[in-house]
Amino acid sequence: MGKLKEPSFPTKKVVIAFVIALLFLFVLSLLFKKNLPPTDIRGHIESYPPSRIMEEPISVAVHKHILEHTPSGRRGVIINYNCVKFSCEEGLLEKLEEIALSDDRTYLIPNNEMDAKIVVSAIGNQLVLDEFDEAKIREFIQQVP
Repeated sequence: MGKLKEPSFPTKKVVIAFVIALLFLFVLSLLFKKNLPPTDIRGHIESYPPSRIMEEPISVAVHKHILEHTPSGRRGVIINYNCVKFSCEEGLLEKLEEIALSDDRTYLIPNNEMDAKIVVSAIGNQLVLDEFDEAKIREFIQQVP
């Protein structure tokens, strides 16, 4: 009978290289992660902005409350836009406002900190757009329960 082979275990060098690779990937993910609006409700406060069409940004806690529910009791949708970091064509805000006003649970709010031009947010989901796309925005809103 032949000898039984000892089970082989990774050497210390292999384990160290694996850990370093994981750390490197983690750091890379942090560097390239986009700053986008939240899609969860943890940490929300029971407060609404004064209007569904805002000209100033709102707090993250209020944003999350809108996603949880609107005064009508339905889950909210927020159309976020950033015309500070991105160039917004003439008429864009009017088009976004028209969409927001066509649905009683949709809010239009500037978000100057996000890394996208337009982000439509709902609980657990968002639509990120580099350019205005009315059909995609309306379809996203219709799919929110």
